[in-house]
Amino acid sequence: MTANSSLTGDQVLKGLQEIVKELRSKLPNSKLIIIGHTPYTISRIQTAATHNNQVLKSMADNNNIYFFDLTSNLTDSSGNQLANMFRTDHLHLSAQGYGVWDQVMRPTFEKLLNQ
Repeated sequence: MTANSSLTGDQVLKGLQEIVKELRSKLPNSKLIIIGHTPYTISRIQTAATHNNQVLKSMADNNNIYFFDLTSNLTDSSGNQLANMFRTDHLHLSAQGYGVWDQVMRPTFEKLLNQ
């Protein structure tokens, strides 16, 4: 969801829920990893993203569906984006941001690959 998106947070959430539902119905034995919205600099979008992350997290069972919220790794203690974790557009991760992504995600990937 971008700052000039015409979709509401609820519409984005509904779309994500439908994707999960479709994947689970077509690939019931697959593992699904949901990565939450990264933190935004626009407060109304961040509010929607936080809500959506909470709902998406509730879909995870940590057996077949995993959820990761990287927000705490990409923000300071006030909840503001750490500038070095994002590109200048404040939306896409920088190389350092992807380093954090790797650090957080790697244990689960390794666990799943070794099953």
